[in-house]
Amino acid sequence: MKKLLFTISIAAFQYCGAQVTLVGMSSHGGFGNHGTIYSINTAGSLDTLFNFKDGLNGCSPMGNLVQDADGNLYGVTASCGSNGGGTLFKYNKKNHAVTTLVNFSVEIGGGPLGSLTFGSDGNLYGMTNVGGANSAGTIFKCSTDGVLTILESFGGKDGANPVGSLKEGADGNFYGMTRMGGEFNKGVVFKYSPFGMYTVLHSFNGLDGAAPQGDVALVKDSILYGVTTNGGTYNGGAVFSCSTSGKFQTLNSFNSSTGTTPFGSLLNAEDGYLYGTTYASGANYFGTLFRCDYNGKISVLTNFDNTNGANPMSTLAMASDGNIYGTTSNGGSTKAQAGVIFRYNTTSNLYTTIYQFDENGPQSAQGGVIEMISERQPNVMAAAGKATHKHTMRKTSHGKTGTAE
Repeated sequence: MKKLLFTISIAAFQYCGAQVTLVGMSSHGGFGNHGTIYSINTAGSLDTLFNFKDGLNGCSPMGNLVQDADGNLYGVTASCGSNGGGTLFKYNKKNHAVTTLVNFSVEIGGGPLGSLTFGSDGNLYGMTNVGGANSAGTIFKCSTDGVLTILESFGGKDGANPVGSLKEGADGNFYGMTRMGGEFNKGVVFKYSPFGMYTVLHSFNGLDGAAPQGDVALVKDSILYGVTTNGGTYNGGAVFSCSTSGKFQTLNSFNSSTGTTPFGSLLNAEDGYLYGTTYASGANYFGTLFRCDYNGKISVLTNFDNTNGANPMSTLAMASDGNIYGTTSNGGSTKAQAGVIFRYNTTSNLYTTIYQFDENGPQSAQGGVIEMISERQPNVMAAAGKATHKHTMRKTSHGKTGTAE
């Protein structure tokens, strides 16, 4: 009955002809070829909102954007900025201006490659890939006016060099993964308590997966699901589950048919399935779009063939129209072959390319898209901000209002 109601609600939305606006970032393209912020509606009309043209606000934006209750957007760049280690920025939707809130550095961590997360306390949480006390990345929180606090420095058996993002559970803890470090130096799944306690839940050993580069999907507030880019039976990555107390299970291994090397994260959709993409292999060797049940059974939904996109690296998103949207870093039928934005309808199983990046605008989206909040939508972030957690600072707060260097 639940699935039937879900299907009816999607059909009703689509029948009304409603459109949603998506927003994302490209790692290249735009003026200066340093990347862009763009918006696109579901009819395929794209607008470039901002060009990272001079590097002062950062270069090569990665991951997804997040937005506050007013529709302002926050994100990170992997490089440039005043210290060369990337930036944390705010995009003001009213005046289309970008403000650099944090300039990352060797000392506080640099090269963030994932996305930011709004905590229930209203702060932004994220990770850097390098730098910090042990030169292996950091966990940080940042106020929306740019006051940064380092919460944890990675290194050694605690994990190292995270690429993905944090996920806050109903228990108030944050969950994530690192690409390196751990008992076997193949990455870890970890828990970070808002009271300052860091716990390794699982160390990957290669056979059960290796080098995760995305986020964990939290299902029913107690089970984490994720993918690794390497390891598993065929060394093409694995799907796993891990309880919030550390009970780990490898559910399946990627192979040449299902696709290999999933760089993004799993989307926990409302229809009871997990959706994701692989970067390589599949029928045409350009990766796949797949669906996975909670037991790890993988079904290939689309084989990328270069013309319809190639080598996806981002996390999928489900919009309010009931469709799944994503990007590829390469492919398309334009001369640039700089990737595409696509839609997948879970009811009709129809894959559609809605935009192809070209040589004149955004290129190579290594992050995904999110739905832009409209002024008529519920104030989700304001509601989330009512619940607060007291965070204990483990290290000195860096930065001041408006900047952190």
